[in-house]
Amino acid sequence: MDALLLAFEPGQHPTDELYHRAVEKHIQSVWKLFTENADAVVANAPQLLEIIHPTDHSISHLAILNTIKRIDESKLPVSPDALREYILRFLLSFDQRQIRYVGEPFYDLVKDILACKYFPARQAIEIIAIVLRRLDPDSALLTSTHLAVVKLAYETENYDQVLPIIEKPWVFLPGMKNQTTPAYLCDMSASPAAYITTSTSLTELLNRDDVMKHEYLVAQIFTAKQRWTDAHKTYQRIVIWPTRDGGVSKIAIECYRRWILTGLLAHGQNPTQPSNINAVAVKAFNAESKPYADLAALFPTMNAEQFKADAEKSAETWNGHQTTTLVKEVVKAYQKWQILGLADVYHKISVSEIREKTLSGETALPLEADQEVEELLQDMIRDGMLQGVLETTSDGTKYLTYLPREEEIEYTEYQRKIKDDVRIKTINKWASASDARLAASKDYAKHIIREQKRQDKDGGQSQSADYGFEASVDEEDLMTGIQHP
Repeated sequence: MDALLLAFEPGQHPTDELYHRAVEKHIQSVWKLFTENADAVVANAPQLLEIIHPTDHSISHLAILNTIKRIDESKLPVSPDALREYILRFLLSFDQRQIRYVGEPFYDLVKDILACKYFPARQAIEIIAIVLRRLDPDSALLTSTHLAVVKLAYETENYDQVLPIIEKPWVFLPGMKNQTTPAYLCDMSASPAAYITTSTSLTELLNRDDVMKHEYLVAQIFTAKQRWTDAHKTYQRIVIWPTRDGGVSKIAIECYRRWILTGLLAHGQNPTQPSNINAVAVKAFNAESKPYADLAALFPTMNAEQFKADAEKSAETWNGHQTTTLVKEVVKAYQKWQILGLADVYHKISVSEIREKTLSGETALPLEADQEVEELLQDMIRDGMLQGVLETTSDGTKYLTYLPREEEIEYTEYQRKIKDDVRIKTINKWASASDARLAASKDYAKHIIREQKRQDKDGGQSQSADYGFEASVDEEDLMTGIQHP
């Protein structure tokens, strides 16, 4: 029995073709063993789980776990705690190349983890984040598992645990058309969109609402973490997401309002409306978000009284839209961005001068004491918003010295940038292969013609010249898995 389960040696097949044939033969043998001798496998499970390494023999190890996890707890051949340990060890070390061939039982185990069957939510989210990165190290593909784990993280407020899989924006969706299909599933140069599919059972299809829900939850998590730039970018992805008829959804309008507010927090000014939004959407966004646009227009000015008045008079609106907390953050940031703006004029400035030259968004007045200003500056420095140093001269005067904004980056940041560059190159390679297939696609040709007609109808003002994915593409022309409700 153990000889059969150990028969497949992943490192002994020099070509994809040989690997593919060997792994399929092994799966048939394992399936036959578990069909004909399930009781014997269960009885020997404790020994087999120790002998069969989860990385070297992922298929066999998963087959054992998948069998015993279905058994009533009172009849388990191992203790519940031991089963959890085996499951954890497997999920942290499985060979993703082998797992491509056994997606159904693997995804079934993943769903058990997401249901918190074996681990509490916090641990479950951490585990699934690791699983997703093992399946797709470049985080290029959005899957149904992403949606489920982000939903769990949002509902249980375990935001930090899900950050590793939402920090990198995805570029592929399950079922997208014109993806390069490898000759063999085990091809390690293949795009994740080629092996994480509904056919391999490693994901389910995502419709338009699923994608919007995922992006909205991600934006909400970034907002809760006060990662304004990330939240702003995510809200923008929802705002510019293509629609079939040029209409505007309720969630898009909600996100447009938050896009304005997070733009103020991230960049200190009213964000520029993306050029690839059609005329119908622009009209709807402007009509439904006027109080936000008015507040944003005042944000970079010194008209603190009017800014405060606008923030207060629309309190009922903010409450109805559930943006009150975000607006309060904008009001608090009003003076902070004035302080940042002083760096354009001063290299060094006293705390008392800062108090005189800036106004609070909450009171429309200068802060009452230098101590309040100093505390505000310390908060900004601690949060990383302000690059500066507080100093005290011999006569007791306190100064803020602004540090250069383009300082030499730290080593850890340098490493992150290198990794990002590598990821971009990898994704570009996959995208180039897809683009070649896309260029020959009749669907794409029809899309180009339709987009030209839209531009002609809108007077050329509603769309950018870019026909890339972020242009207003009818997603059903480019994807098979994205559908409108």
